[in-house]
Amino acid sequence: MNALLKLGGVGLAALILAACASDAPSDPNAGKVATNYPALNAQLAPRYAALAADEAEDGDTADAAHYRAKSADAAAGFQVLPDTVASRDLDAGKVSELSEARVRLMQKYAEGYADSQPADLAQAQTQWDCWIQEQEEGWQLLHIFRCRDGFEVAMAKMKPAPAPTPAPKAAPKMADVSQTIYFRFDQANLTNLSKGRLQSVIGLLGKRKAGKISVTAHTDTKGSDQYNLALSNKRARQVVEFLVSNGVAASAITARGVGESQPAVKTGDGVKNAKNRRAELVVSGQ
Repeated sequence: MNALLKLGGVGLAALILAACASDAPSDPNAGKVATNYPALNAQLAPRYAALAADEAEDGDTADAAHYRAKSADAAAGFQVLPDTVASRDLDAGKVSELSEARVRLMQKYAEGYADSQPADLAQAQTQWDCWIQEQEEGWQLLHIFRCRDGFEVAMAKMKPAPAPTPAPKAAPKMADVSQTIYFRFDQANLTNLSKGRLQSVIGLLGKRKAGKISVTAHTDTKGSDQYNLALSNKRARQVVEFLVSNGVAASAITARGVGESQPAVKTGDGVKNAKNRRAELVVSGQ
């Protein structure tokens, strides 16, 4: 009998403990995950609150409570994701469209818009939830279209920034081109052959933007240094006058005479040499 009483007492104690355990309040936040996107949550909370108010005004207490809970979770810093397709009892013909739309929405998370454009992502998410809820109800067509269009408008705002326009490639630098003309002994006037070569120089200059021509005139070593310097300057002037008379701007030309100081062929002093009686032209610029 004592044994039966003891067993009965143990059973009664177990029942009492079980009753006490069932009365203990459960953690309402059990299973919730902290958000990685506080900026997004700051945008989600008021938008879900607005949805809750709309549904309460329409008398939809269940969806109003659902949106209030999502608003509260967002405000408390928990992860709040868009509703799933499976969470709603949808017409079979709408499942594919809505599933594809949710995949696109979640892709925006993966692309970083929760950080870069949290307001647009929050708008797309809450409009998605609105769309799927109205589609489940299926009778307020204007509400369905409004929520779907709100979703698409917000989604369209989340586009990658356009790639920067590449800087235009610099045109390859055109190499300088040289031309040499020759003079008769102790003369500065241009031969017909020299004039023909100068015309080719003018043609080369015309193919360049902001082209320049430099002219350096020389003599051989026959004669004094002073005389040859003066002769070389006359030769330089003859070249410049020909170029200008044939359409080259004077501002595009630089010219100088250097006398016998820079011979093409080194000779002794007082030596006539046809290759040293010359003017060298260099065409530069792009």
